[in-house]
Amino acid sequence: MFIKILRLVLLILIIIGLALVFTRGLWLPKLVDFILQTEGVEGQVIKAKFVCAGDKSVETRFHNYEAGAGTVDLKLSDGRELTLDHAISADGARYANGDESFVFWNKGNTAFITEGNNNTYTGCVTK
Repeated sequence: MFIKILRLVLLILIIIGLALVFTRGLWLPKLVDFILQTEGVEGQVIKAKFVCAGDKSVETRFHNYEAGAGTVDLKLSDGRELTLDHAISADGARYANGDESFVFWNKGNTAFITEGNNNTYTGCVTK
């Protein structure tokens, strides 16, 4: 009898665990906001201007939609304007176009841009 109850409890815990894993996008961001008391950060727009080496600059508008997601609008000193989606990174924030041929990296008050295999905007620091 004890074994049957233990099996039932384990089955229920597995089902609950799977439900939590597959619905984490629904409850996890709210839990993080509750713990950190950052509710209302969604939809926030953060503007920054980076001055880079070679008299280049990048104006940015970071759009935060939910925990760990968002986009950045870039206005480059060469006249180009792009919107990039947030991408996975090990350190700092990384934004990329669909084929990742254009990547904007940001950590703290520094940034750089990679186009293909070339770093085209380097030494960027917020002004």
